[in-house]
Amino acid sequence: MHNSHHLEIYEELREKLDKAPVGFPKTVSGVEKEILSVLFSEEEAKIAVHMPFIPFTAEQLAEKTGKSLEYVEKILNEMARKGTVWKGERRGRVEYRLFPVIVGLSEMQFLPGPRNEAMQRKLAPLFRQYQKEGFLDELGNRNYAIMRALPAINAISEKRDPSIRGRG
Repeated sequence: MHNSHHLEIYEELREKLDKAPVGFPKTVSGVEKEILSVLFSEEEAKIAVHMPFIPFTAEQLAEKTGKSLEYVEKILNEMARKGTVWKGERRGRVEYRLFPVIVGLSEMQFLPGPRNEAMQRKLAPLFRQYQKEGFLDELGNRNYAIMRALPAINAISEKRDPSIRGRG
């Protein structure tokens, strides 16, 4: 399905995201790479591996990646739209920040809004599988409040929009 180079960039991104306070550990099935490939285009993943978890500007990222400012801004704005980076204004300048997976990427994708629906449908089962596989070890050795964050995903994916349901 994927060529190996394609998976390599997502593995690189996973390793990066695993350095966040709550990591993104590998699973046997590799479902985490599927999650990342839904959240990030290959182009975005290549840029995201260079993003710090602290706020940065498009200029700083352009410098770090050697890409043009226009290119970096285009990608950052698309990612902000998708909810994989945070975008805000501080001290009169626009700053961005890469979301960690938990508390961050997994929740951002489940905020209400039409743009998220297709993605939610794809992601909900993947996150559920990941929750089963990825966080067993993680929960054993790092007592984070992960489980408070994740059940919301199950609630959302099970809940159907009543306006779509037929009467009866």
